[in-house]
Amino acid sequence: MAFQVLLIASTEADYWHIRSLFRQIQTFEFELNWVANFEAVAVAASASGKYDAYIIDAQLGEFTTWIEQVHPTPVILLSDTQATGIAALQIGIADYWVKEQLSSPLIEHSLRLTITHARLGGDGEMGETRGTREKLANNKQQITNNKLQSLFWHKFWTMPTMQLSQ
Repeated sequence: MAFQVLLIASTEADYWHIRSLFRQIQTFEFELNWVANFEAVAVAASASGKYDAYIIDAQLGEFTTWIEQVHPTPVILLSDTQATGIAALQIGIADYWVKEQLSSPLIEHSLRLTITHARLGGDGEMGETRGTREKLANNKQQITNNKLQSLFWHKFWTMPTMQLSQ
C-alpha cells in the first residue's frame, strides 16, 4: 500500500521536480498529489483525512492554523532557506526540506520517519491520541501517589514505638 502525500505548492515546476525525485525512491511506495491553492483546495483535501503527510511550500504564506487543523498528520515545509525551516519547527512542522538540497534519499528518509512517528503517536504507542496520553499521565501520577502513600504507611507502622515515661 502506497503512502499518500499531498504537495501544496504554487508552482507546477516544484511539483514536477519533487515528483521526479519521488519516482526514484525504491524502498517505499509513495503516491504524490499536487494542489496549487493552499487556502481552498488544501483545507478541503485535509478534511478527507486520506493523506499520510502534507508538504507545503513556505512561499504560500500563513499556514499555522492549517497545521493545527490537520494534526496529527505530519506537515513538511518546502523552504528556500534552512533558517525558515528551523523557525517553522517551532510552530509544529514535522520536518523541512530546503529546495536546493532535495534528493530522493532525503525525501524517503524524512517521509518514512515523520509518517511512522505520527502513526506511533509521537511516543512509541501505536494509535495513541492526545486524550490517551493525558489518561496515561494521570494514571502514572495516581500510581506514584499510591506508592508514596504505601511507603508512608509502611514506615509509620514499622516505626519503633516510643514508651512514655512517667
